[in-house]
Amino acid sequence: MSLLSRVQNQESKIDKRDKNAISSRCESKPMITEYIEAELARATYEIIQYEEPYYREIPRLQRVWPSGKTLEECRSNLAETVKDWVLLSIAKGLPIPALGGVSVHLPKKVTAYM
Repeated sequence: MSLLSRVQNQESKIDKRDKNAISSRCESKPMITEYIEAELARATYEIIQYEEPYYREIPRLQRVWPSGKTLEECRSNLAETVKDWVLLSIAKGLPIPALGGVSVHLPKKVTAYM
């Protein structure tokens, strides 16, 4: 069986809702990028007495406190921290709260292509 035939066979097994979610994501920004941008758009920062004085707390994401020596470094650290937090939550099967009206939705089942 050719690789194309195997892929087409696997695609037919993906339920319609998951297939629609995958195709709509391919046509726009990746879901995690939208999630990070939603938090960056609504972020406000504090200046604290610390070696990295710019600080941002995200109450909806437990134990996420990015900081930086400059505002831009803090924003960069915020994006990286949120991305890592989302990926870890996905890997551990933990719930991911909506941020700024953006949610991360995962398909019920992911099929590996071999």
